[in-house]
Amino acid sequence: DHLVRSDLCSLNGLTDESRSIDVLTSAVPHVWTSTDHRCIVWCRQLVLTTTRALLEIIQEKKQNRQAIMQILKRHFSPSVDFNLGLNTTLNLKKEPILITESSRSIHGKEQNDYLIPLKESKFHRIIIHSTYTRIYLKNNDITTDVTNILIPIPPTYSDRKMIQFDIKKIDDNLKQYDSILIQFENKKSQVDVYQIENNEQIVEISTFGSQTLSFNKTGYVKLIFPTLVHLWQVYNIYLSSNNQKMPLIHFHVPWSNEDLYNLITLRNPSSPSSVLPKSLYRQMRLKLHRPPPLTTDKYPSLELFLDSNSSYNLQITYSFLDILSQLIRYYIYLLPTFLFTVLCISYLLQVNDVALRTYQTMLAWQIHIPIAISITILYKIIIYLFPSLNFVVDIHSNGYYFFFLPLIVYFLALSLWALISFIVDYLILDFIRRLLYSLLIHLYNELNQQLRFVRLFQWFMLSMPLFATIIFSGSQGHMTLFVIAVLHTVWRGTINRRLREILTTLILFHGLLVILNLTGFIVHVKSLIVQGLYPLYIMMPDPSFLSAICCLLTFYLRFIFNQSQIQLIQTIKLSLLKYNRSILILLAIISQFFCSYSMNYLWILISFIFIHAAVIFFNPSHRD
Repeated sequence: DHLVRSDLCSLNGLTDESRSIDVLTSAVPHVWTSTDHRCIVWCRQLVLTTTRALLEIIQEKKQNRQAIMQILKRHFSPSVDFNLGLNTTLNLKKEPILITESSRSIHGKEQNDYLIPLKESKFHRIIIHSTYTRIYLKNNDITTDVTNILIPIPPTYSDRKMIQFDIKKIDDNLKQYDSILIQFENKKSQVDVYQIENNEQIVEISTFGSQTLSFNKTGYVKLIFPTLVHLWQVYNIYLSSNNQKMPLIHFHVPWSNEDLYNLITLRNPSSPSSVLPKSLYRQMRLKLHRPPPLTTDKYPSLELFLDSNSSYNLQITYSFLDILSQLIRYYIYLLPTFLFTVLCISYLLQVNDVALRTYQTMLAWQIHIPIAISITILYKIIIYLFPSLNFVVDIHSNGYYFFFLPLIVYFLALSLWALISFIVDYLILDFIRRLLYSLLIHLYNELNQQLRFVRLFQWFMLSMPLFATIIFSGSQGHMTLFVIAVLHTVWRGTINRRLREILTTLILFHGLLVILNLTGFIVHVKSLIVQGLYPLYIMMPDPSFLSAICCLLTFYLRFIFNQSQIQLIQTIKLSLLKYNRSILILLAIISQFFCSYSMNYLWILISFIFIHAAVIFFNPSHRD
């Protein structure tokens, strides 16, 4: 899901594990594919799985919590429970064939029974993939049918199931058995047996690294990734072979139910249709949805179930675009505060030199690099010294912090503003001013002769954002204010060149306000469709109302101070100019540690910027 991250749906720490299930749809049997927040409602595989579970709950005679959870876990997050095996008796027509090979594939046409020894086996683990096959555990006295506890595995059309035996860590339930018996139900039956002696292979790969592995005449491979511990790491998996049949690949994350399989085929490739003319295979991407707990000593793994008669090449390559998208998905909540910080620094530079264009301030690397490094170090110091601070608790709550995170987000914000400011300032506004310069100058000269009507029209225009806020919503007020600010920038920037660059930077602050309040606008539009043309605060609390009113009032100060000669304002302006650098840097730091998880409070700091600009640049003594 590109909007709702999977980790946000985690129930870890919120519910009792005995009363809840927390699993990604890619790991749900017979679903095995990811769904977003909309198609999770109509995904047929998931609908059928849910329906079957609910029907089974209705038919359950014991309507208690344990029975219901057992049914739900069997359908959504199954595990092998040997206690659920059924004791039975068998009459074997002939002696079973003993399987001693490490890997063997058998079809039902052979009309034989097969035996796998459990005791005194040289292998560490036994994995069985079966289709239309019955699996028994037996010794001289007892035979237990464990077919019903097998776990389904892809592909969907095959009715394929799996069971695993860890011989070296065998529990008390299995110690009484000597062997595993396999019986075929019909000629379509098939079983793949993997007896594993020492299969684990450590793959250490850097975030931007690549590696190629070769496997020759190997049935089973398990790759351990001890370096895959960060959410931004993403690797693409490419498996090539001289065998055209696609083997099963299984990616497992031990601390989270987010398993992934490569086979998502819905129809048997031997009977293609016009809808599904060929088999569907997932491009495997190794990435984490949830960070590892601090106490874990287990790592993600990749299991490959191969044809032992074929050779394979496995290529593991990093995916830059996926890494970038992971960084955006998991750390985008920090971006607004860094956008504000970068704009604060640009505004600081322009106060000292009003001739600097906005995009030029973004290229002042000698200023931005030390500030970005300082913020990065300050993050680490605050986290170390104040572990109980709300900011630190929030940033560690999901385990997403790493040392260079502030540095990366700062330069991302800087790059975005550099691009946006260049387009807005150099391409759009300059073009409009050149196009309308003669008209605006002529209009300005004419309006100077009609000052009373000009004032009336000015306050009519300025009242529009206020009416939009009261009649519609705070978010609508912010948008209307942004439009008025653009018109003001075009007008004043043409008439008074000294204010041109500052006004462009202030437009970007207005744009940031619009982005922060965009969700409120969407909610209001949806409310209008359902409940009619009413202000948002009548239907529900309007989170943008207060911010809109305050930002409007601070915007109006530009026009009030334009005619003011109050001595107090002159004194305040001298103080702001004297301590300008300290004030704006302090604002940038405050935004980092008090607004990163409370972005709706950024409007308070932006309002202060508007006051700062009104006092310094729109007071009469500072005009041309």
